[in-house]
Amino acid sequence: MPSSKEWSPREFDALVTGLMSGGDCFCVHTGLLKKLGIEAAVFLYFLIDYHSRVKQSGKYKWDDGWFYCTVDTMEKELGVPQRTQIRALKFLMEEELLEFKNRGLPAKRHVRINTANVTRIISELGG
Repeated sequence: MPSSKEWSPREFDALVTGLMSGGDCFCVHTGLLKKLGIEAAVFLYFLIDYHSRVKQSGKYKWDDGWFYCTVDTMEKELGVPQRTQIRALKFLMEEELLEFKNRGLPAKRHVRINTANVTRIISELGG
């Protein structure tokens, strides 16, 4: 943790750049924040990023776009409790931006991003 010393603009820029490029950050389109709300937009971006990471890791079990992301994983990575997760996921399903179902043995929460609808919304926002 940085000390309470006065930071020069150069030191501050280096700190921010380091934080933003550390792999623990992702950006969310401000138009999407306004359209979906903070919780839903952050969850959507998290799931898009998580899907990409799972696919790249070779742990992608299904070839039909479904992947699992447990309550514990989301809580660990985002610091968000189950109740908030359920609320955001429900909203994203109502907006037809993702699908959700329990799948596999033992059953795990699987998600599929509706890429056509996500792309449409982002295009409408000028992204």
